[in-house]
Amino acid sequence: MAACYRVQKVSHKSIVEAITAGLQCQHAIDAADTAGIAAEIIDQQGRIPDYLRLPLHVATLLFDWSGILSGGKRFQAKNTAAQKAQLERWKYSQIGSCRNFIRFYDSLFLLIALQEEQP
Repeated sequence: MAACYRVQKVSHKSIVEAITAGLQCQHAIDAADTAGIAAEIIDQQGRIPDYLRLPLHVATLLFDWSGILSGGKRFQAKNTAAQKAQLERWKYSQIGSCRNFIRFYDSLFLLIALQEEQP
């Protein structure tokens, strides 16, 4: 009998969607369309200069995989409480690039989510 287990695809889109969902939970914004906001964040990332796009992509992958060190699972595979804790650790990290990474996603998330709430 073959063992069945879920293989989670590692893609930039799935990581951004998980970060967006974590930020949505962190800010307690209920009505936000997570997939739509994530798509807009990815669209905005496509507009940044080429020399910043690759480092941001790599940082996003590192953020996802760093979850293994702090809980045994990648960020996108963690439960909501663990995702929130990882976001908080990076937000208040002593490493400036970690804080800036979260600030980037947090700022884009809030701008897009609050823009969608307006009539």
